Amino acid sequence: MYNSLKLIFYLLISKFVLYVGYIVIIHDSFHHFVTAWDSANFEYISIHGYNSAYYYAFSPIYPLLIKSLNYIIHRTSVSALLLTNALSFIPPIVINKVFNYRTALLFTLFPTYIVFTTIPYSDVIPLVFLSLSFLALKNKKLLTSSILVSIAIASFYNLALTLPSYLIRWKKLHYLLIPIVIGLGIFSWFYFSTGTPFIYFYAEELWGVKFTTPLGQAEWLLTGWFTSQNWKFLGYLIPTYVWLIRNLLFEVFYLLGIIKLYVMDKFYFAYSLAIFLPLLFIEGTPAISIPRILLQAFPVFYAYSTMFKVTWIYAIFCLVISIVILIWQMTAFFA
Repeated sequence: MYNSLKLIFYLLISKFVLYVGYIVIIHDSFHHFVTAWDSANFEYISIHGYNSAYYYAFSPIYPLLIKSLNYIIHRTSVSALLLTNALSFIPPIVINKVFNYRTALLFTLFPTYIVFTTIPYSDVIPLVFLSLSFLALKNKKLLTSSILVSIAIASFYNLALTLPSYLIRWKKLHYLLIPIVIGLGIFSWFYFSTGTPFIYFYAEELWGVKFTTPLGQAEWLLTGWFTSQNWKFLGYLIPTYVWLIRNLLFEVFYLLGIIKLYVMDKFYFAYSLAIFLPLLFIEGTPAISIPRILLQAFPVFYAYSTMFKVTWIYAIFCLVISIVILIWQMTAFFA
């Protein structure tokens, strides 16, 4: 209980410093803080539903939760903000139970976790259910873990790629039945809503998503339509190579952790690799979002917990980088 309270305290302090730092440096409006980029898409869906193929790239779980809370709050953007921040305290507490306190603290203070569980984004939803599925596995509750990972997949469809790794713990194929049923339910919803079960893939095409090679992704980051726009950070133009360097820094960090996991636990290794590898073979907006999506490979922080202690230097560094990421996100889409 004491460690959980410390994690809550550190996350609260981090969010407070993040928001104050943003206001002091940017002097931006609260409205922009809660409606920038994908936040606006989720909030739009919660009000208007899926009235365009463009929106089927997003799972309905987060918008439905926003809509439910909005019956009480009566302001969609505030409902989204409160929902994300309230749920953000669950994964660190659960990760503490699954691994250890040091792992949970490393994860809690990590810049992309602080930022994308403070602004209204949906990433916290799959993280809640993924961490709970890991806790169920630790407690040998295999059916429960199957249900929880199925909900996680329903909130972020690409997590279906992690299912083979779960067989290392489940041992038996019948635990795949629940994720399969959930998947069929999603495709059925697509079909009855749009006339095609594959609307998600069409929506991804609208977002410019294509399969490529790691070199192709690097070329897209250097020359693609997105990074070539006139993005600025505190008035300074962001060169396209900075986007590539940004991705590489996060990818190297996670890759080193995954390599360490190989000798620690084969399930954690296989699961994290299933998150990591597919991200190297895409271009389009998901390639920009790699640092954020990699949060789902949270067992990596367990590997790092065995390599170094959490110090005040690490905490202060993470807070500073969090402010940088938030400013970048608000002005040039870091995600």
